[in-house]
Amino acid sequence: MRASGILMDRVWQLEHETFQDTPGFVFVPITDVVEPSEDPTALHPEVQRQMANIRTDFDRFSLLEISSLVRHGYCVGRKACQARPDLFGADLPRDVPWDPVPRPYGAAAAVPVATPAEGHSIEPAETMVKARTLQASAFRRIWSSLFDFRDWSSYIYVPLFFPLLVLLPYGAFEYYKSAEQSRELVKWLYHGSPDLSQVQTLLQTLPAIWPKGSGAAAQERDSFEGLDNTGFTILKETRIADLRLWDPTDRDKSMVQYVRRITVMKDPDEVEHDNEFFIQLTPTHNDALVRFPPQRLSPTLIKTPDRPDPLIAAKQCLWWVIYDFKNVPAGRVEELNIVDQDHGVALGSNSTGSKLTFHTWVSRAALSMWILMPQGKSYGSWLLTRRSDARGRADDPKPDKLEIVTPVEEFVSGDSSIIGFELVGVKGGYTYEINWTYK
Repeated sequence: MRASGILMDRVWQLEHETFQDTPGFVFVPITDVVEPSEDPTALHPEVQRQMANIRTDFDRFSLLEISSLVRHGYCVGRKACQARPDLFGADLPRDVPWDPVPRPYGAAAAVPVATPAEGHSIEPAETMVKARTLQASAFRRIWSSLFDFRDWSSYIYVPLFFPLLVLLPYGAFEYYKSAEQSRELVKWLYHGSPDLSQVQTLLQTLPAIWPKGSGAAAQERDSFEGLDNTGFTILKETRIADLRLWDPTDRDKSMVQYVRRITVMKDPDEVEHDNEFFIQLTPTHNDALVRFPPQRLSPTLIKTPDRPDPLIAAKQCLWWVIYDFKNVPAGRVEELNIVDQDHGVALGSNSTGSKLTFHTWVSRAALSMWILMPQGKSYGSWLLTRRSDARGRADDPKPDKLEIVTPVEEFVSGDSSIIGFELVGVKGGYTYEINWTYK
């Protein structure tokens, strides 16, 4: 509206500059005031001064505005014609201007209202009342005159306002209810699947590299001979490999975090067995850090002595965690939690993709695996294979046989930054390898 006002003002200036010296043109400005001495039929000067302020955009005219504009325009036009007798002649009408609106709704009379002889009138003069009324015409009226029986075109917008003011809030409320129900279902799904809950927690937390020396203290042991987890049943194992800070081109500044959660049951004491349950961790170098979330059993972290690695400068070692089930009754299920970080030396990488390897020394009822891709990358395809391990399956006639493994369930989503799958009936003595390519 402001731009429209500026535009019309510039149009008026252009017209005035173009035609002001052109013969035969007479300008009749609405701002002119016809004095009573010039035209006794003209409106009161105070009423005339309000004419230039009447807004003519978006508003319908009131009866007073119509009457005042017509009468004032007639008198100003007559004054302009009288100033150019060479064009209009000297014999012009001198009658009272035509008023399209009958009184008392029309403009005020040209002659002031007489006051009582005994003093001033306590009632304001008709001229003053209507001048004040016209003064309010300078303000834009939108809502007060939007829907009027004389402005039928405004009712065209009623069908548009109905969906906007009624259906849109109703639809927004229904969408909110549906979103709340979906959120509750997702919460229920997360509570029923600890894996999803753990992955969600990781995704909502920015990855961070632990400072040196912040891991658990480890004891050294030369070998782990004699540990075979006899007398224990692994019901479920979850492995999460967080590669968001992994950079194979700069291993010193990269980090890989592994989250392990294992559900173990101590078998009934039918035979004598060792009460120590061991878990081999993924890191193979001495710069790894291991932490243990709160859990019922106290773990013991053990590592082998450092040995030189022929491939990189860091020394190589093996990390193990041992849980003592001596005071755990048979048939009781325990949940074991381990989190470790290293530079991802054990991960393989090439120009098109990467791979991750893990071992299953003993059988487990179910195993789920989650891999969070490095930041800014997404996988194009992935493949899971396994190979018989000589340590775990010495009786296998084909220890090097490579098999493609089809998971019983895959995490299918439009988000290609997460690989997730689940295996059931996982046998011990195999080395699994996950290969994936990047988009």
